[in-house]
This record gives sequence, structure tokens and C-alpha cells, in this order.
Amino acid sequence: MQDIAGVTRAGSRGRPGRIHPLGDWLLVAAVALLHVLNPRIGPGGPEQGTSILLGAVWLGLVLVQSVPLLWRRRRPAVVLVAVSAAWVVAQVVFGPSAPFGLWVAVYSAIVHATRRTAEVGAAAATAVVAALELAQVGRDRLRLEDALPMVVVTLVVVIVGFVVADRRTRSAALRDRAEFLEREREALSLQAAAEERLRIARELHDLVAHSLTTIAIQSSTGRLALPQHPDMAQRALAAIETTSRDASREMRQLLGVLRQGGDTPAQLDPPPGLANLDDLVGTMRHAGADLRLAVEGDRRPLSRSLDLVAYRVVQEALTNVVKHAGHPAAAAVLVRYDGDQLVLEITDDGAGKATSSDGHPGLGIVGMRERVTALGGQFTAGPRPVRGFRVEARLPIRAGDEA
Repeated sequence: MQDIAGVTRAGSRGRPGRIHPLGDWLLVAAVALLHVLNPRIGPGGPEQGTSILLGAVWLGLVLVQSVPLLWRRRRPAVVLVAVSAAWVVAQVVFGPSAPFGLWVAVYSAIVHATRRTAEVGAAAATAVVAALELAQVGRDRLRLEDALPMVVVTLVVVIVGFVVADRRTRSAALRDRAEFLEREREALSLQAAAEERLRIARELHDLVAHSLTTIAIQSSTGRLALPQHPDMAQRALAAIETTSRDASREMRQLLGVLRQGGDTPAQLDPPPGLANLDDLVGTMRHAGADLRLAVEGDRRPLSRSLDLVAYRVVQEALTNVVKHAGHPAAAAVLVRYDGDQLVLEITDDGAGKATSSDGHPGLGIVGMRERVTALGGQFTAGPRPVRGFRVEARLPIRAGDEA
């Protein structure tokens, strides 16, 4: 808190410049007038008959106790030292006088200087006032009841200064905290938007890659089968129609999410899950793939996010089989409920390739790994020892995640 206080008080000093607000000039004039009319030594300054030199010195001390207050915000410690020194000289040379300028200077030092400077300045100013006032008791017709009020007023000024300084420090800390929370909120909002864009990009990749791969293979099958096997060509065209409609519907839903504004959620169909694996495998079989699907273990209800990720992993792995394994290639999908884990294993006996043209893992592999690790799971993918490719995902099933 001391660091915050120091920064806040340093930052509260006036801006550098030669022009001072009218209020500062009025304060200087008021302090100077109070020193001139100081009832403790009588109006008009020193006693009658003193030399012109002493009168000039007295006037100079009045100015030193008032004019430096113009810089009390920017140089509070320097102003306090100058005003205090002038008041001490005036006390010693001309007798008792009320420390009007010193009170303003010590208050400004407490409010505008650093905490350490404020504490040292307040203690020193209070000690100087008390020492000089009490030292003159019995001299210059100064009584104890005349000296004590000066010390008491100085203590009151010090207390008020620290109260105001602490209040300003707390206000500044609250403002800093509010600004920090606002920056955190903006950062979280940007992070959420980035995560949503990444999620939609994954969905688009899975949707487009799977649909276009299926359509391309069915088109090739239909073209080759049309001369001699029109029935097979007709089934291929029907599969293309179904795949295109499904892809178009899912694409409209994703675009609806992107266009949706306000607080009203878009109306979306339930996301696919493991319950849709039979339809997925059937579609891939129509595309010419030799697929086997097996489910082991006791089925357990899964959360929507886990169910969707499991489906997308199988979908992308089968899409890679059709794209990269070559023809003819056989693939097997194993879904195993293993205690608190859901294990997905997709293998094929094809060419064992699932990389992009530059030799790096394709976006499909990267997307599957990101989906699995986001749920705290483990993902491996690579060629099998002899021939083919293997994808395995282990997803944790948490009790709180079950539907």
C-alpha cells in the first residue's frame, strides 16, 4: 500500500508550468495578509523605530512563508523546508508569530508527498513548532496558554492531512482495482471470443472435410458404376444428396451462431454424439470403406462436450482412412467404456499416411489432439508397426460430467 500511496501522491502533483490557478494565488495572498496582521506581534510588522533593513527582512520572511506555497503540490518537501525555516527565523528575530504558512505547507506535504516524506515532515514540523513556542514561554510576554494553541492547531493540521491522504490513497487503489478488473474482463472476453472462433473452425474443418471426402468418393463410385451398374450409381447419388443436405444444415447452424447477436441464443439441433456412430459408419460404408464398429463395456451417460468430442474424433479418423489409407482398406472402430475412461481406437490396414503434403501432421490430427487435451484426455496417432494407421484417444469420464 505504501508503494501505491507514493505513486498516487506523486501523480497528484500539479502539472509543470508557470501559470498557477487563481485559487493558489488567493491562498498565497491570504497567508501573507495573515502574517502581516499577525496579532501576536501587532499589525504593521516589527516594533516602531526599527531600521529599514529589519523591515525589509521581516517583509522578505513574510513572502518566503507565503509565495513558495504556489509549488506546494509539485515540490511539497522543498516548500515545507523553506516555509519552516522562514518561520523559525521570524520567531527568533521578531518574536512569536502564528505559523500560518507552515500549516499549509505541512498539510500539502502530507497529502502530496510520499508516505515516508509525509511522516518525517509532519514529525519535524510539529517538533519545531512545539519547541519554539514552549521555549518562548515567559519571554516576550508569551504565556503558556498562548503557546499551547499553536501546538494543538499544528497537531490538528497533521491529523487532518493524514486522514485526507489515506482517503485519497484508498480512492486511488479502488480506481486502480476497477481499471484492473476492467482490463481483466476485456482480456477474458477476447479469450472467450478466440476460443469460440477456434471451436467453430474445428467444427467447420470436421464438417467440410468429412462431407467433401464422402461426396468425392461417392461421385467417383457413381461415375465408374453408371455404365454397367446403374443401381449402384443411383445409391451413390442418393448418398451424395444426403451428405450434402446434412452438411448444408450444419453449415447454416454454424453461420447462425456467427451472425447471432444480443442475448438470444441461436436455435441449434442437438450436437452429434456416439449415438450417431451407426449412421456415420453407414455413410462411410456407402463411400466404399470396409468398416467394423464394436462397443465394449457398460455404456455410461456422457456430457454433451465429451459426447461431441468422441464423435468428432471417430469422424475425423474415418475421414482420414477414406482419404489416405487407399483402396481397398479395412478399418475398425472400437469404443470401450473402461471404468472412468472412454477409450476410442480407430485402426486401418491402409497406407499408413495421415500427413499433409509437406510431411507435417494435417489439421485433422491437430484438431483431434486439441479437442482431446482440452477435456484432459490423452491422444496418440501414428503408423502401425507393419501396415496401416492407428488413432487412440482416452477421455476421462467425470461423475459431474455425466448427463
